[in-house]
Amino acid sequence: MGNDIVVTREQIIDIIRAEKIKLSDLFERETLDSDPVVTGLTKAHVEEKIGGEYRRRRVAEEKLEKLQGELGTKESELIKQIEGFKINAAKSQLGPLLDKQKVERKLDDRQLKFIQGRLSRFTPAKPEEVEKEFNAHLDGEIDEYGKLARDVFGIEGKKPEGEVKPTGAEPSGNKPPATDNKYLDPARNPYIRLD
Repeated sequence: MGNDIVVTREQIIDIIRAEKIKLSDLFERETLDSDPVVTGLTKAHVEEKIGGEYRRRRVAEEKLEKLQGELGTKESELIKQIEGFKINAAKSQLGPLLDKQKVERKLDDRQLKFIQGRLSRFTPAKPEEVEKEFNAHLDGEIDEYGKLARDVFGIEGKKPEGEVKPTGAEPSGNKPPATDNKYLDPARNPYIRLD
């Protein structure tokens, strides 16, 4: 035709920008997918979004782990405090339990003082079973008192009612009863006079 119009690449780009034409308006998807510049940009954009999301999630997970650790620590501290409160509540029952056992076991004043002096040593393992554990503790304390009284002071502990200790001859009038300790027995210790 003789009337050729020559359009430069820059002019085409300016027209596309001015008209705000999208690449997808000009080219089919297959053409855009085969262009390495477009796929490279898309891949970089996707990686950036995924990387940012991964970093956000990792930060959130670290915060969550830290909070869970703090929560676990606080929970264990609270459990210890609750157990301490239960033990203290169980220990507050020791006075009435000791009074009850004093009557049931017929404890004398010396045994009672010995047990009361060592009462702070008792800590129940299971606060809900304080009475059972206290009875077992009292059995041990009474045995300990008996050993101490016998070995250190030469005092024989009380025998259960109905059981009589065979001593041979009964002590008479002003003579003290015989004892296994030769130092406290007037019959075997010449320094003890009964006049």
